[in-house]
Parts: sequence; C-alpha cells; structure tokens
Amino acid sequence: MTKPRVQLDAFVIGAFMIATAIGVLKFPLLFFEGQGVGDYCDVLGFFLILVGVLLRMSGRGFKKHASSQGGTLVTGGPYKFVRNPMYLGTFLIAVGFMFPLYPLWTIVIFGCVFYLRFVIQIRIEKVWLRQNFGKQYDDYCRWVPSFFPQLTSFKNATLKDIFSPEYLWTTKEKYGLIYWPVLNILCELLAEQYLWGRMNFIPAVINLGIAGVLCVILIFVAKKT
Repeated sequence: MTKPRVQLDAFVIGAFMIATAIGVLKFPLLFFEGQGVGDYCDVLGFFLILVGVLLRMSGRGFKKHASSQGGTLVTGGPYKFVRNPMYLGTFLIAVGFMFPLYPLWTIVIFGCVFYLRFVIQIRIEKVWLRQNFGKQYDDYCRWVPSFFPQLTSFKNATLKDIFSPEYLWTTKEKYGLIYWPVLNILCELLAEQYLWGRMNFIPAVINLGIAGVLCVILIFVAKKT
C-alpha cells in the first residue's frame, strides 16, 4: 500500500501540473518560446527524466541493501553525492516533464512549490536522524549537501557511486526507467500536435539516442565494478 506521505507528494506535484496544464490549454499564448526552443526543451527534459529515474533506482537500491546490514547511517553509494538522492531524482523527473510540456517560466514556480513541500519532510527526517546517529550524522551533513549537488559532491562521489550498478536494478523503481521516458515522449508528441499543429519526430529520435548512450555508459560502469 502506498504511504500517505507518498500520496501527498503525488497530490502536490500532480495538482500543480494539472492546474498549470488547464491554464495553458485555456491560454495557448502562454507558450511564447516557439517550437524551436520547444525542441531543445524536449531533449533536455528527456535527459533529466532519465537521470532522475536512474538516481531514484540507485538511491532506493543502495538504501535497501544498507538497511539490510543493520541500523547504520546510510552514507555510501549515491548518498555520497547528496543526502536525499531519491528526492532529487523525483525533482529531476518532474522538472523533466515540465520542460517540454509547459512554459519555461512555470518551472521556476514549480521548483519553489516542490522545494517548499520537500524541505518540510527533509527537516522532519533530519531531526530523527540526529536523534539516532548524533555526531556521525552532523559530520555527514557537514560534508554532503542535503538536496542540491555542489562542486564537492562531484569530488566525493564517482559515477559508480552515484548510479551504484550493483543495486540499480534491485527495486521496483526499475520499471520507471521504461514508463517515465516513454510517457514523456508520447506527451511531447501530443503537445506539439496541439500547440504547433504537427508532430516533430526529430527530438524523439535524439531522445532514443540519448537513452542508448546512457545504457552503454551504465554497462561500462557495471563492468568496472
């Protein structure tokens, strides 16, 4: 059964997207970027979705493995990169959908709504973690950012850490690697048909190429494990 917190998260994100979509459908001129910019946004959005899904897969899988080893603070794998890789993954997936389907100015508003929702949950979890792990958690917070990566994040974590090939496919999150990108491409094509009167398949082809390149990279990283 889905956790109430996850249901609330889905409601907040979904409600914002639906409300924005209704506004755009009612006032198509809110899209003032043009089709050319939209094509670039299609590719960028697809890339963000792929990275977000992979980060969630890695974060969930590594946490599942670490939790099975006993009640220790999870600081390895993608948790070397940011303290909340699954939240960051969710954010990237959501923003990835925003790029091709919504006016660019709405992404800023959505980012604020998303951050305000999740910063509350992060603070609640932070209190619990500090009570249970004390100085170890404080030291961890000192070196690893909570949500948004910093330059030190890339110094502390390798690509193998961030995407943890050993645990990447061990949870149900893996199904999102097919579901979310495919849904994104379909929504892009429908949006182009509605906004511009024709479907441009070039971004979709580029997106499939990006997916192929990422698959090759993941296979290479896995072999290096």
